[in-house]
Amino acid sequence: MQRPIIQDVSLCLQPGKNYLVLGPPASGKSTLLKAIAGQLKSSSTEKLEGQILYNGRELEQWYIENAFAYIDQLDKHAPRLTVDETFEFSFQCKTGGTFQQAQDPRVLQDPKVMTAIQEADRSRLGVNMVLASLGLTEVRDTFVGNTAVRGVSGGQRRRVTVGEMITSRQPVLCGDEISTGLDAASTFDMVQVLTHFGKLAQMTRVFALLQPSPETFSLFDEIILVSEGLILYAGPIDEVEDYFAELGYRSPQFMDVADFLQTVSTEDGKKLYHPHGSIVSQLTLLKQVKKKYANSFFRNTWLNLKRFLLLWTRDKRVIFASAVKNILMGVSVGGVFRDVDDEVSILGALFQSGLFIMLGAMQSASGLVNDRVIFYKQMDANFFSSWPYTLGRTLAGFPQTIMDVFTFGTILYFMVGLSDRAVTEYFLFIAILMTFAMMMNMQLAVFASFAPDSQLQVYSACTLLLLILFGGYIVAPDAIPSFYLWIYWWNPFAWAYRALVINEFRSSRWDDPDATLAGIGFVYGIDSRPFEQDWLGYCFLYMTIYFFGCVVLTAVSLGYRRRVNVPFKPVTLSFADVCYEVKASTKNETLKLLNGVNGIFRSGRMCALMGSSGAGKTTLLDVIALRKRTGSVTGDVRLNGWSQDKISFCRCSGYVEQFDVQSPELTVRETILFSARLRLDRDVVTSEEDREAFVDQVIDDMELLPLADSLVGSDEGIGLSFEQKKRLSIAVELAASPSVVFLDEPTSGLDARSALLVVRALRNISDKGQTIVATIHQPSSAIFEMFDELLLLKRGGQVVFQGDLGKDCSRLVNYFENLGATKIELGENPANWMLRVITSEDMGDLAQKYVESKEYALLRKDLDEIKAVQDPELKIEYKDEFAASKAVRQLLVNGRLRLIYWRSPAYNLSRLMVSMVIAFVLGSVFILVRHPEIYTEVEMRSRLSVIFLTFIITGIMAILSVIPVMTKIREMFYRHQDSGMYDSAAIGWALGSAEKLFIVLATTIFTVVFLSVAGMTKSLRGLFGFWGFFTFNFAIYSYFGQAFVCLVENPATALILSSVFIGLNNFFAGLIVRPQLLVGSFFAFPFYITPGQYVYEGMVTSLYKGSPKIVTADVGGGFFEYLVDTGVCVPQQPEPCQGTVSDFIDVFFGGVFTDDHISRNALILGGILILTRVLTFAGLKYIRYN
Repeated sequence: MQRPIIQDVSLCLQPGKNYLVLGPPASGKSTLLKAIAGQLKSSSTEKLEGQILYNGRELEQWYIENAFAYIDQLDKHAPRLTVDETFEFSFQCKTGGTFQQAQDPRVLQDPKVMTAIQEADRSRLGVNMVLASLGLTEVRDTFVGNTAVRGVSGGQRRRVTVGEMITSRQPVLCGDEISTGLDAASTFDMVQVLTHFGKLAQMTRVFALLQPSPETFSLFDEIILVSEGLILYAGPIDEVEDYFAELGYRSPQFMDVADFLQTVSTEDGKKLYHPHGSIVSQLTLLKQVKKKYANSFFRNTWLNLKRFLLLWTRDKRVIFASAVKNILMGVSVGGVFRDVDDEVSILGALFQSGLFIMLGAMQSASGLVNDRVIFYKQMDANFFSSWPYTLGRTLAGFPQTIMDVFTFGTILYFMVGLSDRAVTEYFLFIAILMTFAMMMNMQLAVFASFAPDSQLQVYSACTLLLLILFGGYIVAPDAIPSFYLWIYWWNPFAWAYRALVINEFRSSRWDDPDATLAGIGFVYGIDSRPFEQDWLGYCFLYMTIYFFGCVVLTAVSLGYRRRVNVPFKPVTLSFADVCYEVKASTKNETLKLLNGVNGIFRSGRMCALMGSSGAGKTTLLDVIALRKRTGSVTGDVRLNGWSQDKISFCRCSGYVEQFDVQSPELTVRETILFSARLRLDRDVVTSEEDREAFVDQVIDDMELLPLADSLVGSDEGIGLSFEQKKRLSIAVELAASPSVVFLDEPTSGLDARSALLVVRALRNISDKGQTIVATIHQPSSAIFEMFDELLLLKRGGQVVFQGDLGKDCSRLVNYFENLGATKIELGENPANWMLRVITSEDMGDLAQKYVESKEYALLRKDLDEIKAVQDPELKIEYKDEFAASKAVRQLLVNGRLRLIYWRSPAYNLSRLMVSMVIAFVLGSVFILVRHPEIYTEVEMRSRLSVIFLTFIITGIMAILSVIPVMTKIREMFYRHQDSGMYDSAAIGWALGSAEKLFIVLATTIFTVVFLSVAGMTKSLRGLFGFWGFFTFNFAIYSYFGQAFVCLVENPATALILSSVFIGLNNFFAGLIVRPQLLVGSFFAFPFYITPGQYVYEGMVTSLYKGSPKIVTADVGGGFFEYLVDTGVCVPQQPEPCQGTVSDFIDVFFGGVFTDDHISRNALILGGILILTRVLTFAGLKYIRYN
């Protein structure tokens, strides 16, 4: 069922005018702006009707979107680029690196103009102007940053988003909620600059704002008021009040016009009801309208290449971890196969080199998933198409690929002694691996171009299964069933592996290459001819074509996408001489973000924490709330005169983050109730009925009752809107009935009505005696006057005012007017006036003036009195660290995580389905010979190889798919830990509990399908033995994935650790290198500590040890010689020499694998499983990353 987002919209936007779009959330403002900017297209799920005319014409033949800049609501940036680099990249992509693109061609004929343009380009005038106009010059060399990478402040990051889209001169600029995170003064300054230059250049500006101050509101020429997709008013700003007055709507005396209009457009509007020719621009003359991209294909590719190389060099931890991995894997594989001379061992070494490449590609693919959201923004703005982006990103990956291949490949080649260490064959070996690595990176990039992170690993694991199974090692080419030969000839790994085999066995080291290749099954055609040297060229040709095919598919896929009442103890929180210092992002210097901050947050009072963007408001909040884990913090913080204690403080406080994250799989009620159950004191709220009643009250207070049973959802899918999630985050903290509540920009992103609703709810809480501290931007007069006190900061983290606001903000106004500030005008918003005052150069050093004021002297006196009088009755202390008992905490966390797992089909249902598919594919290799009475040696080796592949490929799928899921769980745990909900032990046990159910389901499905299709056993002993060890393996891989995420900083490093674990685990399992070659050697230690060999031994011996079935021995082989030595066979006997499967297993594994070890193996695997859980618990408890 389709529903209209906007309907019957008719507008006329003229050059040189500024338009303000107002309306409540979900009214259609964003959609309207996208329609104006040409970013809406009809699709199978979206239908666009009507006409959009530019100067009276439909310009479908032009790239009209180049005449528009669209600024999105969300900040999407590469966090490790500086502000300057972000703007420079935008300027280069949108203008071609020169001001010539924005000029009328007729103007460029003037030599003076060309000289001025060349000088402007040389001095980087375009970037410098944007930096200066947005007040970002001081942070130009600072990382943009995000939640994981420290960078500019949230308000500054928002200005970066604006600046990125205005580095080129475009006739129309559409901005969607561009003031989110900015204070009123910063918003006014920014909008004033944008609208002023727009008027001068006869450009059109269309901005959607949620809470514009009267000063900002007055900058616009016309208003477009939207509600439920309909236009309520579109016309001059000075006529809008009269228009609604004629309709019977009256604005209250002290309500801003913008707030009045926002209220009129909502259900509350009925409370205000009291009855009784255009200029044509030269748009089509602009070159950028006739040309889609400012740069050529090759220059766009070069720009992307430089950008991704810069990002790669900045992530030094990943580069270092990769280098260590390469050396470790090269030495391990090369050491085990050192100077081997038998064909089977060499085939294993070559296979291991290919597997190393494939695992590395799986690690790098997830980076593209994270970068897609940034690419989509840039593609929509016509920075470039998907083609140069894909090619530039691919080329930027070559240095890492070269480092990986040369390091690992060189060590492996010379330690193993491949081709007698010949130089020519060495370079061919490296070239094959290099080509295969580039091809595999692009193969998985195809999946990463459209799949979400949780599904990418599933697609990758399934592909890896096909590549390995039909690559020529697990099953020899001449033994692959005819109905699967098409997979072999498509298989890119088969071509790379074939090239490696030919390069080795066609070298001068081997006397009879044809016989050798035929003996190992590398033949083709009806007459089974061994692959000739010419096939090396064919392999390079196929891999090259395959590589470019994947490049095309990736670019096409990226380009084709969507067109989202409980008692408490009152707290007076005092702090003195608080300082905070950190190291700069790109320079070796220290930044002082807070400088001697003093203040008091009193119980039953609401304190607004304000200042210009970058003044340190959020930083102060984080420092006082014990949220900072980097940098140096000094100062004295006290609760009711007693020194701040971390445990007690967590119990009595709540913290609402600016961009809070909740579990998308839970409903609103479940999310709030979880917080209440874990944080309400069990000695105070004793019954579940009281908890639920309190939660219902909180839900009602935050007007979330209609959404109580709705899923929270994610930004990518269906769920709550941004402002609804904001109210949910506040409700989660209020459900704990905290004594003091910290809120970081609780009204950002909300319209006037929603902001007023939130602040009224906070006011009601404060009136009950709770302390409320909130950073706040752009408050209306009505909202600002609800606060009792103000702590005002200037840049550099210095206080310029702290204290009571007074009635109608009289104390604040009197303080600054006495210092010489311009008199506040009648009806002017004191908040906006105040922010303008503190940024005025005429006011001098306001921080020093405050220190010399009587207000500061009174504050210091109050601080001393609070410190001196320590009333034991007011001391905040709890007998327990947590509000809920240990058993209750565990029960609640277990239930929550199981519910999240159950509602995550993309993770768990896909695991179950993929397990079934993999089991069938592997088993179908033997579907025509399910229960033979007599095996050949080739058939037995194939079965042992496939058994090996069952636990390797499912293990890879398990460990790689759990990493992105575990990363989100860890982030949520950090959030809950800061709130004092539960400890690391609770989430650690819950992770094991939630995961084990799906592990058992997946392994049971796999075992039943695989064994029944392959027909490998009819006994219960074989069935349960195989299932038991297979389950051990799946669990170990899954829990190691969880442990790696808990131990290291980011998913990229966890993926590197996983690839090392996978490589060592399959290498020392006992198939690629037989156990008899490892026992007693230097590599016995890694063999005995590798879980894979215990899994493999348990699975093989459970199925075949003691089996009476027959194996026909190959004459001259090891099994044949064993049977002759034991007297079972006689040399030269005419009939086939045959022995039992059990004997073959003894010979194949050198007597190391025996069913006597089954109990021992189970105990060892149980111990390894316990080790994974210990590592997870230790990581969660002792390691904490930002």
